[in-house]
Amino acid sequence: WFEKNPKGWETKEKLKKRLKNFLKKLSKFKGKNILLVTHGRTKIMIMEMLSVKLNKKQEKNKRKMPNTGLSIIDFTKKDKLIIKLFYCDKHIKN
Repeated sequence: WFEKNPKGWETKEKLKKRLKNFLKKLSKFKGKNILLVTHGRTKIMIMEMLSVKLNKKQEKNKRKMPNTGLSIIDFTKKDKLIIKLFYCDKHIKN
């Protein structure tokens, strides 16, 4: 996170509150495939709120990832989160 938010940006606290309400609404779609399109900062906050476990490389690079990166997180039947793809940006490198 930034030491100080750039002018006009939502604060971390406001974003977290808004996302908490959003995630509550998403819970009614359990067992469904859901596509979320978001900016990188929001994606990081969602992953932190869902306690997504990152490996060392992912943790080191998570703040450098582009907004256009694709991540796939699988919620298993036992409510375990598995990262199948982490911030892939191959689609913009060609």
